[in-house]
Amino acid sequence: QIRASWGRCTTRGMAPRRSASPMEGRLRTLPLRANQRLKRVAFALALASASTSGHAVSYRRAPLKAEPVLTGRLQMRARPMCEPRLPRAATLGDSPTTNESIHVTLMNPLLWYDRHLRRTPIRTKSLSNGVVSALGDALAQMLTTGQIDKTRLFAWYLSGLFYFGPILHTWYNGLYKFDIHMREKYNTPKVLVVFLQLAFNQFIGSAIVNALFLYFIAFAKMGVA
Repeated sequence: QIRASWGRCTTRGMAPRRSASPMEGRLRTLPLRANQRLKRVAFALALASASTSGHAVSYRRAPLKAEPVLTGRLQMRARPMCEPRLPRAATLGDSPTTNESIHVTLMNPLLWYDRHLRRTPIRTKSLSNGVVSALGDALAQMLTTGQIDKTRLFAWYLSGLFYFGPILHTWYNGLYKFDIHMREKYNTPKVLVVFLQLAFNQFIGSAIVNALFLYFIAFAKMGVA
């Protein structure tokens, strides 16, 4: 068989193939070893960064991928078995665990509030508006009379919860969609769009919202009383 292969190679003008020696095999695997060491160093740095920032690191098995080697041939290089996968930013649709939610709440309350604001905007805005309205009315009562009227305080909380939260969410979303519609369909300048939004908000929105608020707060006080 060796003579036959030698004859075929000599007739074609090529040198016969020979088996690689152990030293050549080690030299060929040097790029792979260096790549693995770099991956391990990067993994250690990512793990240290995640541990200092307080995030948990999960692992996933990376698939094999064909990469060109220095000799120009395509060979299958085995990547490291595990690669770090750091947690991504909180977006709509995430389902964090209880421990992660508690950790985010303690470390960054604004991130926790933004997460709930993206998932349930109307409920979050209504609850926060009710709390802010009640705190503002309590502060106003303490500065003016020195005592707190619970009926009035609860009426202001209901007004923020069931009136200001949903209606302001709907109104300002409508102004935002008006901005997109005018700029995309009619190519209106930004300055003119802002002027129109301001005019609608001051002359139409404020008049309707404030008028209805007076009726709502009156009925809320009657209902609480």
